[in-house]
Amino acid sequence: IGTSPQENNLSTNELTGIFVNLKANIIIKNIQIQKFYNGLIFDQVVNAKIQDSSFTNSKKTQIHLTSSNQNTILNNIVSCGVGNDGIMLYYGEDNNILENTVTDCPSEGIRAVSEKNPFIKNNFVDMSESISWDSFGISIDAGTWNSNHPSNVIGNTVKNSKYGIFVGASNAIIKNNIVSNTGVGITHSGSDSESTYNDISNNEKGVVVSNNAHFYNNNLISNDIDGGGISDNGGNYWGNFSPNCSDNNNDNFCDESHPLSTVLNIQDSVWLVQNGWLTSINIPHDLTLEASDSSGAIGTYSISAIHDGSSMSVSCDASSGVIFPIGSTIVVCTTQNGIHSTFTVTTNLETI
Repeated sequence: IGTSPQENNLSTNELTGIFVNLKANIIIKNIQIQKFYNGLIFDQVVNAKIQDSSFTNSKKTQIHLTSSNQNTILNNIVSCGVGNDGIMLYYGEDNNILENTVTDCPSEGIRAVSEKNPFIKNNFVDMSESISWDSFGISIDAGTWNSNHPSNVIGNTVKNSKYGIFVGASNAIIKNNIVSNTGVGITHSGSDSESTYNDISNNEKGVVVSNNAHFYNNNLISNDIDGGGISDNGGNYWGNFSPNCSDNNNDNFCDESHPLSTVLNIQDSVWLVQNGWLTSINIPHDLTLEASDSSGAIGTYSISAIHDGSSMSVSCDASSGVIFPIGSTIVVCTTQNGIHSTFTVTTNLETI
């Protein structure tokens, strides 16, 4: 802890700042490693922690784990500079990559190859490279080794790479990520996988999905091309189309399909409101009133709304306490962000 190897001049491919083999329960913390061929290598290491350290300008990889299990890489500064790769995992299991800052890597930011159960969360990855380079912000490769084990890519921010988040593994969860200024925001080809609650903006192409991977409840905003390969698993917000569509039945989806559904293979419901899936309105069941005369009857009800766990203002086009005429009245309630819900008030004339 707190001791840093001296830097080297990269004259040999064998120099590594820290090399650990066949060890368990070690902690590497508060160190600085720079200008080696590889910064740190774990080979068959179990239950170790790499934390609060700086890995910069090593020629090949800054942090490399192979055949290592149940390790945590937490809150490190990883800057490739003259090197190729940031954090690399090979053939391990249950490794956690959490809250690291990875920058200036021309090839790979964070990559997991044939890993079982990798958990990649709350990292900031800015590759700072032209998207013409074949660079990957976060990537998880497919393989028979990890085909029945879930991969989690959650809450990361990725920008300035050719591929933002690239997941070929099956059973993957890609959730709550922010991806911007890449060639392709999210590439998702693993079967039995799902991408949800991601913000994908200002990319050359928003998303490419294949192998029936599930992609729904995502925001796609200001991408040059929306993407393709989307099946309807619940709909997404498409910023190039949603603001200009109509919703005559008040179901919060555009009445029209995506205008490029045939060309881009986007067979998807289109949410009218960004993050609309986070809003719910508590409305009454349909009401039945009895009127003593033809003027109608007073109807009262209560209503509330929640967005992402917090209360949100909501109003209806017929307020509680007004007189409802004889017959059926559809009441439309609208939240502050534009989500709708309806109920019906039926007023019958009493018979004597």
